Amino acid sequence: YLIVKLLPIIAAPLITSSLSMDDIGYIALFELCIAPVYIICNFGVSTIIKSKWHQIKYDEKNGLVSFLFITCTLLSIIAIVPIIFFPNQIYYTILGNRWDALKPLLPLMQLSIVFIIPKEIFNSWSIVENKISLNNKINLFSAGLNTTGIILVALFTKNYIHVITAYFVCRMFVGLLQSAI
Repeated sequence: YLIVKLLPIIAAPLITSSLSMDDIGYIALFELCIAPVYIICNFGVSTIIKSKWHQIKYDEKNGLVSFLFITCTLLSIIAIVPIIFFPNQIYYTILGNRWDALKPLLPLMQLSIVFIIPKEIFNSWSIVENKISLNNKINLFSAGLNTTGIILVALFTKNYIHVITAYFVCRMFVGLLQSAI
């Protein structure tokens, strides 16, 4: 657990020495563009799982996780619809001219929203099922993969678009892994 928390701190000097302040700002803006939709899509999944898990019969638990996964995915898709049809209006209002720098990453923003959802469901499920060890291993793997990917891409490309793409690919891979478990 401590390693997971220390990796970004250790990586920060390597990443910041390879990217400009504008590049780092664009990476932060990319995450900022995703955050509101993530909050809407998450809608308290962890609370539902943690509060109802022990009241549900064993054979209904998989159904609850499946239901939440499908519901969150559908909410993600519904939340993405305005971003698909009105991205310029939404993001120019929020970011102004900085949106021009992030516009090529719009598909990654949209897909990131979908791949964030399995993480929240997996984390809640692993807690209530006493699979903390598995959760910690996945989180360590995820942090290591993200940090390594971002450092390598930042060092070799010195380009924020490539760094965000690497971060997205890592997030997508971990989301698929968590969905499979």
